Amino acid sequence: VSLGLTLWSINAMLTQHYYIGSVLFVLSICFKQMALFYALPFFFYCIGIARQESGGQTWRMLYKIALFGVVVIATFYAAFSPWLKIQRDQSALLQVIHRIFPFERGLFEDKVANVWCCTNIAVKWREVFGVRFTKIFALLATLLGCAPCLVLIRKPTPKYFLYSLSIAALSFFLFSYQVHEKNILFPLMPMSLFIVDAPYFIGALSSIAMFSMLPLIQKDGQLFMYCVLCVLWYAVTLWIQPLHSMQDGSPSPPMHPIVASWRLNKHLSTNDDDDD
Repeated sequence: VSLGLTLWSINAMLTQHYYIGSVLFVLSICFKQMALFYALPFFFYCIGIARQESGGQTWRMLYKIALFGVVVIATFYAAFSPWLKIQRDQSALLQVIHRIFPFERGLFEDKVANVWCCTNIAVKWREVFGVRFTKIFALLATLLGCAPCLVLIRKPTPKYFLYSLSIAALSFFLFSYQVHEKNILFPLMPMSLFIVDAPYFIGALSSIAMFSMLPLIQKDGQLFMYCVLCVLWYAVTLWIQPLHSMQDGSPSPPMHPIVASWRLNKHLSTNDDDDD
């Protein structure tokens, strides 16, 4: 649901329905806090759009940014109003916030393929530095990885927006605090939007990302569905040709191995029939 709301939010942003996109993105965060992986690209993109549409007038830019702020705050208030209205006991709201940011659960979850888990073999981060400093290390590394998203302030184009979503989500997955195996789906979603530009790379990346969740899938008893969906995904994506191959004069893309094998077998069987 969270990824679906984020996808609709991206679609709204790219079709210039910016306030609807803001509402959908806030709802995505409220459903699953991991949607915060995309927060910085959305933030910088909204600033870039406000700057672009202001015509160089500072007051108009600030006015548009304020409108974005009002939409975001109002949506958050509507989502959290059931807890805000509980006057007698504020612990319910604090419990919600604690569950959204579970810092005490550890730097990473199980065997996730991020930087902290891989390097934890050599450096026991939590034992050596403690929770406080590991939080700081994770924050600094994540912000450094998201630094390219700043380009959206000056160039809020759809292509840079999608690039920034992929970069930020991948940076959060690799460097942020308390990462789970299934969080790979969050960088994978915006990357999959480039399937037409680079179908072979995105197809391979999707297969690797899904394979990294295999222990979790087995634990949940979804191994059969995983195999079926992987076969369907591979069957569909093998027919997608890169965009550059559709342009006049461009070299033909490499043939998919399954298609090549099928054509070779068909050719050999035809020759055998002719010999008979």
